[in-house]
Amino acid sequence: MEKLLKEAKELKEEKMKTLQMLENREEPLSVKELAKILGNSPTTIYRRIHHGELEAFRDGWLIKILPSVAVEWVKKLIAQGCRRRKRNVRPLPRDLTSRENPLEEGEAMVE
Repeated sequence: MEKLLKEAKELKEEKMKTLQMLENREEPLSVKELAKILGNSPTTIYRRIHHGELEAFRDGWLIKILPSVAVEWVKKLIAQGCRRRKRNVRPLPRDLTSRENPLEEGEAMVE
């Protein structure tokens, strides 16, 4: 148990160092840089930008993120507990047992 608590404390300290590094940075981050810092894929960062969860701007062909915006976004994720977004999933039928079974009890399926 103590080992897990120690690992959690180390992870928290590592995240705080990352946030401090971002706060002290002056130049904008590229998507690849932010993804590498956060341990995400660039695709994830692009998706978050596309869905409006993360503010970014274009610098020529490149998409850039201000460090202050990145810090606020990461803090927001931490506050939310890093919950994943719910995906659009079709609901299951209410009563799965109400479907009629084409086979009667004791019958075998013949090909």
